[in-house]
Amino acid sequence: MVQTPLRELFDRLTAVKRRKCSRIRIFLSESKGNHGISNSKDVGDRTESKVLATLIEYGYNVSIPFGDNDKYDFVVGDSGDLYRIQCKTAWKNKAETIRFNTHSQTTKDGEYYEHTYGDAIDAFVVYYPATDTLYWVNEVDATTQKMELRFDSRIDHPSINWADSYEFDGTIPENCRPKHSHDRTG
Repeated sequence: MVQTPLRELFDRLTAVKRRKCSRIRIFLSESKGNHGISNSKDVGDRTESKVLATLIEYGYNVSIPFGDNDKYDFVVGDSGDLYRIQCKTAWKNKAETIRFNTHSQTTKDGEYYEHTYGDAIDAFVVYYPATDTLYWVNEVDATTQKMELRFDSRIDHPSINWADSYEFDGTIPENCRPKHSHDRTG
């Protein structure tokens, strides 16, 4: 297998994540499709690895919380601002839309639970594997339960969440205000 800079980064991140937190398995595959991923935990791990690698490629500082008890997956540092992000995987919903969950789902003692994120995060970073695209969605813009991003429509309605408005190009959106900032003058 040819070692590309991205492959090398993934390999290094995999080693670090395995040492620091054995709960995460990162699957690296050159193929498209479901990447050989068989369950929702694997899908989430793949999304987290993609988001992490992309943020590092763009030069952001990324911290990973220890354990499973935080509602955010990463803390992203940008010029003294800290953004708590939750990684999500999108799937094709209709011909011109993708969808992702804006809540978490767990089962405990046979009971099903859903929890929203609210003030515990600043943004969702959403990965759509079919196009290998990331979307940055501010928590205040997100709908509850599930959110759709639309690629095309016959009408232009104010309630439509246009996918291209959220596509992550390496720049954190200006309208994203972290709930916690670091004051360097302090």
